[in-house]
Amino acid sequence: MTTTSRLAILEIINRLAPRNYFPGHNPRSKYLMRCPICNYASREGTDRYFTVSEDQQLFTCFVC
Repeated sequence: MTTTSRLAILEIINRLAPRNYFPGHNPRSKYLMRCPICNYASREGTDRYFTVSEDQQLFTCFVC
């Protein structure tokens, strides 16, 4: 039986769709950035609709 290491989701996003991200104020180590899938741009310039939880290896876009 072999074990696989956890994927580093932020490294994958930076490799496939490089973008700036901001550390959130959530205790679950979330990061906020523009979605690499829909690439939605807000009018206010705060493109923080895509969240990444590095510890749980999850991502969510609140637009698409």
